[in-house]
Amino acid sequence: MRAFVGVLFLVLAVPTVAQAPSPESILIGDIGEVRLFLGQSKESALRTLREHFDVGVEDDKTGQAAIFSQGSLSPGAKVGIHYGWVTFRSGKVSAVTKLWDIQGLDTGIAVVRAIRGAMSSFGKSGQACTVVPFDDQGPSMEKSGVVVSCGMRQVQVFVNRWAFKTGSGEGVVINEVLSEP
Repeated sequence: MRAFVGVLFLVLAVPTVAQAPSPESILIGDIGEVRLFLGQSKESALRTLREHFDVGVEDDKTGQAAIFSQGSLSPGAKVGIHYGWVTFRSGKVSAVTKLWDIQGLDTGIAVVRAIRGAMSSFGKSGQACTVVPFDDQGPSMEKSGVVVSCGMRQVQVFVNRWAFKTGSGEGVVINEVLSEP
């Protein structure tokens, strides 16, 4: 965990080189990316997303709809890539969570690249941010990590461990979140 925190601080210390997106927008996907905006109408967001992805049914309780690779939700299809969620409130986009996929032969390098990619959305350095560690334990799942918040953006970096009847495992999860204040 100490090595992870050290890498995280190195990533935070490096000035942003990439062009940051609009403060109220986020890109979803890797090929044929779609830009979603806070306040965008639900109809417009869903229409744009459905041109490139499969969108799950909106949860009545949370207002969230999951975003998957095309063909993932077809009957008999293999599970595809889960790109994230979009949340609607009062008929408008109120939050978007982008999942950063950890791939590659060296997962350590892949994790640092994903953290760097997610944090590039914060824009220019010099902005006040907060870093909050967290631990959450349940009967079959444990999460431990940090949340970095800068304005309307968050990057959540955590280790997820699980143990179910069907098996157990662990992995690194990196989420980039854009949400209304």
